[in-house]
Amino acid sequence: MEALAYFLEVMLRHPIALLAPGLVVAILYGAGKAMGLPTLFWNERDLHGFLAGLAATLLAAESFLAAYLLDGAGTLVARTSFISFLAAGGAMWLLLVALAILTLSGQRPRRRGARSEHARGISPAIRTVDDHGLATPAAVEAPVAPFIGGGAVAAAFAALLAFLATKVPMPEFPGLAQRQGSDSELHYLALISFILFLAAFVFLRRRATPAVGICILLALMLAVDAAIEFWLRSAGVGMLLFLGLLWLAGTRRYKLRVPALAELYRDPVRYPPLEKEAAPKPSLEPLRFNIALNAKVDRPRRLIVVCVSGGGIRAATWTAAILGQLDEIDGFRPAARLITGASGGMVGAASWLALLAKADNPSRPLPRDKWKDLMNAVAMDSLTEVVRRLVFHDLPLAFMARDNLLDRGRALEEAWCKNLKSKLDIDLTISFEKLRKGEECGWWPSLVLSPMLVEDGRRLIISNLDLTKSTEHFVRWLSSEATGTDPVTGRASKTAYHLSHLQPHGWEQFPLSTAVRLSASSPYISSAVILPTQPRRRVVDAGYYDNYGLELACDWLRELLEHCKPALQEKVSGILVIQIRDNVSELSVNPDDAKPPIAARRADPSPLRRGLEGLTSPPESLLTARQSVMLFRNDAQLETVSHLYANAFGSENFLTTTVFEFGGEASLSWHLTSKEADLIRQQAKSKGIQLKLKAIQAWI
Repeated sequence: MEALAYFLEVMLRHPIALLAPGLVVAILYGAGKAMGLPTLFWNERDLHGFLAGLAATLLAAESFLAAYLLDGAGTLVARTSFISFLAAGGAMWLLLVALAILTLSGQRPRRRGARSEHARGISPAIRTVDDHGLATPAAVEAPVAPFIGGGAVAAAFAALLAFLATKVPMPEFPGLAQRQGSDSELHYLALISFILFLAAFVFLRRRATPAVGICILLALMLAVDAAIEFWLRSAGVGMLLFLGLLWLAGTRRYKLRVPALAELYRDPVRYPPLEKEAAPKPSLEPLRFNIALNAKVDRPRRLIVVCVSGGGIRAATWTAAILGQLDEIDGFRPAARLITGASGGMVGAASWLALLAKADNPSRPLPRDKWKDLMNAVAMDSLTEVVRRLVFHDLPLAFMARDNLLDRGRALEEAWCKNLKSKLDIDLTISFEKLRKGEECGWWPSLVLSPMLVEDGRRLIISNLDLTKSTEHFVRWLSSEATGTDPVTGRASKTAYHLSHLQPHGWEQFPLSTAVRLSASSPYISSAVILPTQPRRRVVDAGYYDNYGLELACDWLRELLEHCKPALQEKVSGILVIQIRDNVSELSVNPDDAKPPIAARRADPSPLRRGLEGLTSPPESLLTARQSVMLFRNDAQLETVSHLYANAFGSENFLTTTVFEFGGEASLSWHLTSKEADLIRQQAKSKGIQLKLKAIQAWI
């Protein structure tokens, strides 16, 4: 008990040693579940789980050694030896892991008389959806034994090293002669541990699993910071050093770049571009408000706009599954003229479009059930390469004055391209110029990607479709100094700039994969790259501005009515807005929603959470507003556009909408477990989804 009490005292006295293992423990308990972090450690693959347990336990042992040395172990050797200290730490680590297993196991659904297939598996509980759209508990289970086995091997290895360090005679460690009470053998052990972690960092950077990479990096950062604190006798010097290195790295103005715009970084372009000096946009003008209205038709036809939501790989997989099934409906593709959205949803939409572009005859529908192959390809793991690039490349370069031309965003893009190429021979790097003909001929709709610019909140439109008027808002101004008392029409705001404005010549060669990656750049999973502009502009996920893509669609429909009403009256008999939503529309109320009101489903906060509300209320309100404002604003815009079309065409059914919601739950990052992928596949084939597809078929 004395050793345990001393262990707790030392760890609390040196919280720097608690940070690294504490982060891993938090993940083991389910922190970062939305991004799929727990599945990196509680992995369904036995080898990955074993290595995660091995690395996490070695990281814990490294933190115990650092804390013991920082506390000046030699002066308290009579109170406890390092072996006893390590044993106490090992017992605490075992207890924390056991509690994590019990906690997560307790989240699994319990059914009377039912026997689980994976009785020894754990993972945070998720939700699945039945044929009627009702959510029920489920569990993505991963085996526990591999993680425990890896931890046991690491514990034995750490104990062996500690025993040898305390029993094998060693010469005095350099520089310790003047430091009273320092154990020379333990400093040799610390040096050996650092060398082993550094060797692992160098030689395993292309093969380490994400969990192993995270633990190795945390161990190295802990060792460096603890060494600085020990030798300089100051806890703040290490932090100052890190801040100084970050300042030095910040001297690179365009550290993270867009490869397709590499030539522009030599002479950055003006932002915003001067409109009177902007080069013409020949690639956009022919597709202005393109709905193939110039085509000869025997009778008025339908027009479809598709809006897809963000949500990482689960949104990408869900979107691919729904679009693939919609494509099996005769007449869907000729009617579909526009796809807008954000993040993962646009990954799924772009993958579907690239699949169409590789067909010998793009005008023909895809083979039946091809959507399953597309969904499986999109669902393939792309998180492993991202975490490797983050751990072994991005974070070290963050402290160096060097450009990072191979950041984790590129790793994510490369993973998508590799997965689609290997599964279905899809070329996601296809240029917008090659997509142009299919849009003009009506073989597929126009994609509109709209990542947001950090500095001013505007969007960067990447599309063959000209949306200039849709992103400019004009009002009547009264009592202007320039106009006197007569009202005049003037622009109130411009919410976006086209990529063609910044790169007027040759932008058509911009690869679709890069455009999709920019639209899905959600820090910290992916990096925020910098455009070659002066002043600098950083690009992040389109979901920061509109996670559903409905605002751009409504603006486009509004301008379509204003500028093309005669053609619409002659050749369009109705408009359908199809919303494909990932599991982010909890506030939505639609006819298919069987959930009770959100206020009735929220549990009362714990006393601790209520006590912290003075601190948590401001950030909670910002995060809540971000989601709710998007959804409510979009619904209001859709209502307004619906009224405009109803008044213009004398029918309240001229413009309608429908929603395909994934009501289950899966990881938000870029990795799905096999169980999560199965849940998405099952709901895509469910009775409720099939009935909605039949309704769309009848409408067309």
